[in-house]
Amino acid sequence: MLEFVRNMMLLANMLEAAAKHGSLLFLSLYIGGSVMHFFGSCLAYRFLGPEWRLEAEALRGCRGGISSLLALLAKVAPEERYRFSLYMIEVPRPLSPLATLVAHALVDAAFGSANGRLAAEILGHLQAFAFGTALAALV
Repeated sequence: MLEFVRNMMLLANMLEAAAKHGSLLFLSLYIGGSVMHFFGSCLAYRFLGPEWRLEAEALRGCRGGISSLLALLAKVAPEERYRFSLYMIEVPRPLSPLATLVAHALVDAAFGSANGRLAAEILGHLQAFAFGTALAALV
């Protein structure tokens, strides 16, 4: 539950900046990034784990959407700054979109490593970031 709250706080923080570029682009990045994160995680599990399927976690999907949106914002608004917090401890200095993406991916990977998901989280975020970068190139 706390992962969901952390992801929604990050999404709420960057929602206005991402919505400036159109709702269709926002939804494409969010949904496409979520799907790409899922497939990236499945790919990592397929080659690195004993089982190729992911657990049925509803919280997993929005991580990739946030990574894709941050890829867009890193391209179109690199001067924007976003607050990042580790649950209730906020980083004192706002971060650029790319730094927020790295912090977000590292936190997810660190918490996922306890369950054997380190490589899956990293590959999922990289794949979602690549999708977001490719789609942002059209803007």
